[in-house]
Amino acid sequence: MGNYRIQNATSVGSQVACPTCSTSLTLCFATTANELCCGQPSAAIVFIPSNQTFATATNLYTSAAMTTISPAGYYSDDQPTACGVSCTEYTHGGSNTGTATYIDCAGNTATSSYDGPGGSGTDYETFCASSITSYTGNVPSITGVC
Repeated sequence: MGNYRIQNATSVGSQVACPTCSTSLTLCFATTANELCCGQPSAAIVFIPSNQTFATATNLYTSAAMTTISPAGYYSDDQPTACGVSCTEYTHGGSNTGTATYIDCAGNTATSSYDGPGGSGTDYETFCASSITSYTGNVPSITGVC
């Protein structure tokens, strides 16, 4: 999506660029190359623009809003299970509707949906994923480790 303008009661506002959406990655992280390759790297959840991949990303960020750059160090997506990565627990939902497409703990593509208007007015779903590839509605929040 590119740009938008908002219509209020009296006029149309100026054109504004849409924000860049993000996707999360679970990577291995270490402060040195030797620690990453031969030592005990740790798991790191980072965010990148949804139109980029780990190989093409120009920065890694600590949150879905992509306002803070991840700590300096060495990151790898080769073998995340080697650095203690299992899966991350996410929760998404609210009073609207939405879906999240993600890679589950076994490496398969899966989808989680919520339907706030379809019952009590709010709905929340929890799922385990190694990464989120896309979402609609509210941003899935990290709520734990699976």
